[in-house]
Amino acid sequence: MEPRNRVKECPESTYAFYFVKIRPFEDPELREKLVLADHEFQKKVQARNKIIEAAKAKKEERSIIISELKTLTAENKEYNVVGETLQNYLGMFRDGNNTMQAQSTVLCSVVEELKQKIKMLSDRIVHESISILEEKLLRKQIKDIEEARSKVIYLSTNRAKLQDTVEGNEATQITGRHTSSTLRNLQ
Repeated sequence: MEPRNRVKECPESTYAFYFVKIRPFEDPELREKLVLADHEFQKKVQARNKIIEAAKAKKEERSIIISELKTLTAENKEYNVVGETLQNYLGMFRDGNNTMQAQSTVLCSVVEELKQKIKMLSDRIVHESISILEEKLLRKQIKDIEEARSKVIYLSTNRAKLQDTVEGNEATQITGRHTSSTLRNLQ
């Protein structure tokens, strides 16, 4: 026999499916459970809708804040440009003054001048927006000025002594002139 014939000899199998239909509203217990489940489902749908509405409101609020932030960042950039030009303009003056200040640290004659310069430089560090490099430079200048303090004190004491001797010499010269004029008058 051929295999084709064998397949033809076997009876074809048939399958039958039966669907049992139970009407849910006919069973009172099942009906109550379905009504409760439907109410819970509706509550959950309403809660979900509230959450979705709240999320939409938050998204709208966020988009409004972002649009305001964009305008503020644009304004901030404009202010930064103006501030940079002013800083550069101020820097031109500072560069010219820095050489004078570097020379004048030695030229301070009084301790009060030193204190004033230290205060000016420290205020500049605190109140101005400067780069870290410039801040280090200012701190170095403050340190140099503080190191020069002992020299200034020494020079001021020597100056006072020198001035006392000069005043003494002037007084002797005045008395000498006075005596010479009195001697001339006597002759």
